Amino acid sequence: MPLGKVGAAAAARLGPPAAAAAKKAVKAGGIAAGAWLAKKYGEKVADEAFEKGKTKATETAEDKKHRTLAEDLASARGWKYTERTVIDGRHRYVVWNDELKPVTAFPQVDEARTPEALAERYELKGHKPSNLIDPSQKRT
Repeated sequence: MPLGKVGAAAAARLGPPAAAAAKKAVKAGGIAAGAWLAKKYGEKVADEAFEKGKTKATETAEDKKHRTLAEDLASARGWKYTERTVIDGRHRYVVWNDELKPVTAFPQVDEARTPEALAERYELKGHKPSNLIDPSQKRT
């Protein structure tokens, strides 16, 4: 049991005035501890939170860029694309032609820069996508 609860429980046995005084002391101690922690670690926590937010914003912008590239290519050719296809341990947008063969992936797979090389990846070999997105049918 935390020390503050022990003190408050003991004070409660002594009566309402002692309980109120103990509650005030515990609350003041918590505020003081919080202030000390904020002073000691606040800047570091704020910096880490900022970096985390900046990283997330960058990842979101990159994801949107890759989705737009896949949508634009698929739309221009009358093809379809899939979202979140895992290739080389990373989610990618894969554009598929009319014969359901992969054409390209965004972000691009380093070892598979041609449609033939992409189709030979073990993650896509023999794979028939069931969750194709038609960009012409996509709501804006």
